Amino acid sequence: MDNLLENFTLLGVAALAVVIVVISTLSRKVVELALPELVKDERRTSTTKVTIYSSRLSAWYNELLLYLLPYLVGSLIAILKVPFIYGDLDSYTGRFFFSMLIATVSAGIYKGVKKSLPGLFGVSVDDADKTPSNLPKE
Repeated sequence: MDNLLENFTLLGVAALAVVIVVISTLSRKVVELALPELVKDERRTSTTKVTIYSSRLSAWYNELLLYLLPYLVGSLIAILKVPFIYGDLDSYTGRFFFSMLIATVSAGIYKGVKKSLPGLFGVSVDDADKTPSNLPKE
């Protein structure tokens, strides 16, 4: 196990995570600008948040495809044999599984940062948008 970890650099792993987030975000923005009917409509009442989809394709896009996008990007990046990122991994299968692991981590970090960052700058965040650990204790 120690020999396996010697081949990876923390900078390469961080670069892969950032590339996955950036390409996923840019892809999402391009698709949503080209097809605005895919964007979900979120309406808030005094007690709840309601999400309205304009079509079944919009629901599939928002509820499934957006969650699969980092994995798709990671699998495409794994085609490239970049020693800076993958170390000595020669096979596509090894690079694929490594990219899937980093895609999972980067998606989780992205969601956490996106939900907690506005509060650091004094922007008020609705309780529906907060992560469970940030909710006030009753």
